[in-house]
Amino acid sequence: MRSPEPHAVATTSIPELALSDLFEGLGSSSLTYGPACRTLHGQRLTVRARLTRSHDGAQWLAVQEAGVCPDCSPTPVAVLQLEGLALPDDFSSPDLLRLQGRLSYGFAIDARGNASFLRLESAQLLGAVAP
Repeated sequence: MRSPEPHAVATTSIPELALSDLFEGLGSSSLTYGPACRTLHGQRLTVRARLTRSHDGAQWLAVQEAGVCPDCSPTPVAVLQLEGLALPDDFSSPDLLRLQGRLSYGFAIDARGNASFLRLESAQLLGAVAP
């Protein structure tokens, strides 16, 4: 009697991107969402970015520069809303961090009335990027 053939185990790698991979024109008034937003919509991925709080302090945001306020900045800021990210209110880190979740692209308004075009749903902090 022959033994059964081994089944191939499906492995899926989770893409890891810099926040800059999702935007074009960083640091300029011509900042736009890049084509990767549409291509990766609905996929689980890891993003390297820094954290800041929203202007009203109600939510965490992934940004290019630590502590930047997207509402107060004189130039447009690349922002990824981090839905579901639970961190202590006093959390602070100047480090580049790895955040994981499902990318959602397109206009949406959450239950608290916050509007966004780009979100990382079920966001989790994986840790700091190794130097």
